[in-house]
Amino acid sequence: MAGASSFALLLANFGRALRRALAPRTLPFVVRRSPKDLDGERFAALFGALAASAAFHRRVLGTSPDRARSDARCVMRALLCEARLSAARLVLAHEPEALEDVTRRLFQRPMPEALRGAWPLARPGDESRFLAYLDGPPLDQELVELFGDDWFKNPRAFEWITRASHVGGRHLRRSERRAGSLAKFFERALFG
Repeated sequence: MAGASSFALLLANFGRALRRALAPRTLPFVVRRSPKDLDGERFAALFGALAASAAFHRRVLGTSPDRARSDARCVMRALLCEARLSAARLVLAHEPEALEDVTRRLFQRPMPEALRGAWPLARPGDESRFLAYLDGPPLDQELVELFGDDWFKNPRAFEWITRASHVGGRHLRRSERRAGSLAKFFERALFG
């Protein structure tokens, strides 16, 4: 499934580039791009998650329904691991003393103290990427409600995305319970 993970990264890069391309060039740079490029990361999360969509596998990649579900579930597990590791890196960047608790929650056993220096540090952009993970499922759900589970093939969906991405345009709806929304998204995808 390494190819599918690379495909998800490619789709995420496409989403990030699309957001940048949609920004009106007449606006000053500081207005075109949100702080820490959060809008670009939201688009990256939205499009990157397509690799974890059985509908995308069936309708775009032409796989059988059983294979589509299996492949989508495999990519979804990789996305879940990345989201959990991003959250852990962010927590530990602000609370390094929480290593034992965080690694126990993440791996069901604490990381040995001797390996403390081996824990990956937070990377630039981790905060924006994690916030984008939280916003991705409500945005995907909104697109599915408006345009169906194959919204990615609907030209009207891209018109909607274009309008929603412009400054002063329609703001993308965000769930107030974003972490719960993300958990439900993974739960439905992996166990539903």
